[in-house]
Amino acid sequence: MRHKVNNKTLGCGPSHRRMLHKQLVTQLIEHGRIVTTLARAKAIRPDVDKVVTYAKTATLHAKRSARRMILNKVAFKRLFAEVGTDFNELPKHQGGYSRIIRWKMRKGDNAQLVLMELLTYKPKVKEPESDDKASKQKTPDRKKAESEEAEVQIS
Repeated sequence: MRHKVNNKTLGCGPSHRRMLHKQLVTQLIEHGRIVTTLARAKAIRPDVDKVVTYAKTATLHAKRSARRMILNKVAFKRLFAEVGTDFNELPKHQGGYSRIIRWKMRKGDNAQLVLMELLTYKPKVKEPESDDKASKQKTPDRKKAESEEAEVQIS
């Protein structure tokens, strides 16, 4: 029986579980949104809150403590440059820095997949191409339309 055992094992040993938590937290900080299972998302939520709280204070001790959870430099820099400042701008926000959105069931084992994202996540929108590029590149539909126009002008 698992009396008074607080952490979820996630089907792996303690060293593997610690590394899994670090990798998921790093990916969430780096990308702002990840797709994972519900059990994993619930397991890393406290770790994400701790790391974001470190980023809000931004002291030397906080940076060293956050460095233990963040695995790459890009995510570490983004944590203190963008994520921490974004959450500092929110008024009286203490904890609950991530949201879990149930998405779909995974084929194969029917596990619940979720989108886990930071509250300040803004999706990157691709800018539409300008008309100059579109007019220079001839798509098959435009070629077809131009050939039909040429046939109409000839006859």
